[in-house]
Amino acid sequence: PRGARFPNLLELGLCMTVMEDRDLAFMLERSPVLEFLVLMGSQSGLRLRLVSPSLRCLQLGFTYLEDIDVVDAPRLERLFQRDSLPESKLADTASCLSSKIKIGRAPNLRVLGYLQPGEQQLVVGSKENTVPSVQILAMEVQFGVRNAVKKVPGFLRCFPNLETLHVHVKLVNLTRYTCCIDSSAILVCAPISSMVRKSVM
Repeated sequence: PRGARFPNLLELGLCMTVMEDRDLAFMLERSPVLEFLVLMGSQSGLRLRLVSPSLRCLQLGFTYLEDIDVVDAPRLERLFQRDSLPESKLADTASCLSSKIKIGRAPNLRVLGYLQPGEQQLVVGSKENTVPSVQILAMEVQFGVRNAVKKVPGFLRCFPNLETLHVHVKLVNLTRYTCCIDSSAILVCAPISSMVRKSVM
């Protein structure tokens, strides 16, 4: 209903949904104090245009957005997107994979991930072409794909004050590794599958 409002809604989770761009924009507009938004399992490609004076955390999982445009989100601290569908299903959803992420006004953004050089285009709206507030960045890089690797330095230059960088490495043979890089150390872990087996044992 056009007159619907959610004046006290602080947290919202939308799972396994089919929405149009305007539906999500409507929910954000009518939720003036919303702080946490989770989108899981969206079954349609969306262009997310984020305008919210209250939102602090946005989490996307199993969700494919054609564009993510952070227009004006002064309180946003965390923007986290993660695609964890099996490789065999990526071909069926390729048309909905995120193609662009644009960071406009988000002065308190501290945590951002997972960016995908080679599959995503990063656009920064500031004159300096940087997001100085980001301290923790996560990336997924497919080593062996030249275009993806070449874009990594350009992505990193947009975040001059990074303290911690998490890299999810996807090798061409589909063996997965996780790297954690901070100001004092570089840690390359074993394949995730073997880590899981050891933790269970």
